[in-house]
Amino acid sequence: MQMRYYRIENDNSIIDRWFLTEPVTLDAATEIDFWPYLAGRRVPDPGSPLNIQIQRPGPELRFTLAGFDIPVVVSDLVESMAKIDPQGIQSVAVLVGGQQKYRMAVATRCVSCIDETKSRFTKWSEKDQRPDKVGQYRMFTRLAIDPFRVSRDVHIFRVSGWNIALVVSELMRDAMIAANCRGVVFDLLS
Repeated sequence: MQMRYYRIENDNSIIDRWFLTEPVTLDAATEIDFWPYLAGRRVPDPGSPLNIQIQRPGPELRFTLAGFDIPVVVSDLVESMAKIDPQGIQSVAVLVGGQQKYRMAVATRCVSCIDETKSRFTKWSEKDQRPDKVGQYRMFTRLAIDPFRVSRDVHIFRVSGWNIALVVSELMRDAMIAANCRGVVFDLLS
C-alpha cells in the first residue's frame, strides 16, 4: 500500500489562537537567519536557547508554526515525533514567552517530489524583476507530491523547490494525533 503524505499548517479554526514571532537570540538583540531552519538540513547548535515571543496571546498550543512557518513544538511531542523518524528531526531549544517546555522541530531532509502535473503554481519570470529567482516556484495554490519519490523511511521533510512546505507521512501524522498534537491541521497531498 502506498504511503500518504500531509502538509502541516496552522489550525486557524482555533478561536483566539496564539501567534508566535520568529526566533531571535536569547537577549532579543539579534534576529537569526531563519532560512537554514527551513532548508531541510541540520542547523548548527545556537549554543543557548533561542527566544520566541508571543505576538498575540491565546491558548498555548502543542504545535505552532511560528514566524516564517518555523515549527515550535512542546518537548514531549517532538520526542514522540523523533521516535518515528530519528534522522528526520533536529530539536533546538527555545523559550516561548519565557517557558522552557518548547523546542523548534527542524526537518533535516529535503525531498524532490513535487508533482507538477497535479499541482497549481506560478514561477518567477523575468518580468517580475527578480533575476535571482527566475524559474523558481513563486506560489502554489495546490501542492501535490509524487509519493513514489519519497523513501518509505522518511516521515518528515521539507519539499525541495518549495521549502516552506513541511510534510509528514501518515505514520507520523497518526503518532502526532495520538500525542495530542493541538494547533495544526494535516492537509492531504495527493
